[in-house]
Amino acid sequence: MKELRREYARTTPAQLDRLAGLVEGLQQNPDDRAALSELHRGFHTLAGSGAIFGFPEVSRLCRQAEDECATLGDEPRSGSADLGRLKGVIDAVREQLVGHVE
Repeated sequence: MKELRREYARTTPAQLDRLAGLVEGLQQNPDDRAALSELHRGFHTLAGSGAIFGFPEVSRLCRQAEDECATLGDEPRSGSADLGRLKGVIDAVREQLVGHVE
C-alpha cells in the first residue's frame, strides 16, 4: 500500500495542474460549461480516489470543490470568489501530498 500511496502522490500533481488550468480558463470565460463540467469531473475523481490511497483529507477537500462546481453550474456568474476557493482547494490538496513522494 505504501508504494501505491507514493505513486498516487507522484501522479496527482499533474491532475491538479490540469484543474488549475481549467480554473484559470473559467476566470477568463465564466460561461464555459464544458470547462466547468471537466473541472467537476476532475474533483469528483480525486474525491473518490483520495481516501482509497490513504489521503482522506484529499477526498474531503475535493468533495467540497465538487459542491462549489455545482454552485457555479447553477449560477455561472457567481464568480471569482468561488473560483478563488477552488484554487485554494487545489493548493490544499498539493499540501496533503507533500512529503509522500520520494
